[in-house]
Amino acid sequence: MALDISYFKAVQNATGLSSIQDLIVKDNKTRLASDLITSINYKPSATRNGVLQPIVLVGGKTSYKSTIVALPDDSLFVGDLISVGTDNWLVVETSNTNPIQKTGTAWLCNQLFKFQNGTTTIVGKYGVLDNGSYSYDADSKIITLDSGYTIYLPYDNDTEKLFVDKRLAINVVYNKDGALELSCLKINAADSVSKSYGTGAHLLTLDVESSAYDPTKDDISNMVCNYISISGGGSTGELLPCSITTARSSIRTGTSYTYAVTFYKTDGVTVDDTVVAVWTVSPAITGVTSTPNGNSIKISVTSNDDLVGSTFVLSVTDSNGLYNTVTYGVEVI
Repeated sequence: MALDISYFKAVQNATGLSSIQDLIVKDNKTRLASDLITSINYKPSATRNGVLQPIVLVGGKTSYKSTIVALPDDSLFVGDLISVGTDNWLVVETSNTNPIQKTGTAWLCNQLFKFQNGTTTIVGKYGVLDNGSYSYDADSKIITLDSGYTIYLPYDNDTEKLFVDKRLAINVVYNKDGALELSCLKINAADSVSKSYGTGAHLLTLDVESSAYDPTKDDISNMVCNYISISGGGSTGELLPCSITTARSSIRTGTSYTYAVTFYKTDGVTVDDTVVAVWTVSPAITGVTSTPNGNSIKISVTSNDDLVGSTFVLSVTDSNGLYNTVTYGVEVI
């Protein structure tokens, strides 16, 4: 049947669309939306990055990989976290060239990563811990116990603060003595660019390796490595809050790092720049020097391999005793 151009032109004039192609796209989007919401794979209560956005999730060959389809005119980007019921899916690939719809590949998250960014606040982020099963065809790659791991996370205001040498806990296990300890990983490289394809993409990849559990710094109950706790002469309700806002859990020999503290007023949000910090580094280690400078302190480590494995605790409070004492464990690597 011949295409009735006059009909499309009439509709084009009525709608104000700039071209017949735009009209055809709009018509196809309307038809597709009607089809998608009747699909058995339609998830009307799904959220994207915490905001309600219905999607279509189609299972693949494996239970942990699915094709994800956004409704026409809805957004979908690499790095988006899609929540469907109790499951969380991380979008790792998208195709945005189709003018009608956006499709992608999503992996089922298998880990809730918990960490702190220099404060007592614990951040929890769903992501994927991959030993090769997700990113490679299991039929063409042999997975061994010493295979390297990669972590995939949404790149946002919290995860952008993850740094090389930071440690993350992934499980609670028993050691040879029958005592509980954390199974930990250390970040070797952080990359927020190479897997983020196109405008709006925000996928973070972390190359990680196994790291030893440290009972003096890691907290099993909270599943957090290098746990930052509050100590001092009173409860958190009696003392004002402060936090170490720039922090690294390790310093390499021959380098230095500057830690900084932020003091807050009673509302816990407004910063008080008039407070004078008091820093403490213990125990004293030959070759590790500290240079306080107001609300910051520079820690320097000499180039001496004998210092590798040394640990110390950095503490800070205020000179008037009105604030909590914040502690932070640091290791020389």
